Amino acid sequence: MHNERLHVDISEYWKLLRNNRNEGIIGLYDVLWEELYLYASKMVKDEAAATDIVQELFIHLWEKRETLPDVPQVKAYLYTALKNRILNYFAANETREHHIKAWHAIKEPDREATLESVLEKELYRSALTEISQLPQRMKEVYRLAFEEAMPVAEIARNMGISEQTVRNQVNLAARRIRQSIKLGIFLFIFFR
Repeated sequence: MHNERLHVDISEYWKLLRNNRNEGIIGLYDVLWEELYLYASKMVKDEAAATDIVQELFIHLWEKRETLPDVPQVKAYLYTALKNRILNYFAANETREHHIKAWHAIKEPDREATLESVLEKELYRSALTEISQLPQRMKEVYRLAFEEAMPVAEIARNMGISEQTVRNQVNLAARRIRQSIKLGIFLFIFFR
């Protein structure tokens, strides 16, 4: 049964999940759990925490199955959701400075320490720093929109604000993060 699941397109499992079918979550779990776990474990350097983070991701997917978006790249969507959960883990358990040190300490065995990987880490650091400095309400809108992939209407309803306010907050947060990343690139290039 497991080998059969490996041959099925991940997007088919996603469709089954979105249609409230158990086979969808089971298939995604069977095919992707280990890969997502290894990534999380490499990032947080704690096997128990990595297991919890990945398990919570799958629980979240099951709980939100009827409102999950139709995404063209399911694996990319899941990695983004996992990365956001890892950021939340760091935010809840560590200081911001420790996040940055942990990120810089990550070794990628399959890639040399090239300018590209150093720049990637710098961009991540810049984005993380900016996200942590967003006003609380904007940070919550950002988290719901990007980490939870919640639709604008649902965010507005849950937070008791207009849909236009949600859009404005999302756009402003994205603009601030982009500007921070641009500044991070500039500082990296000229002061390394």
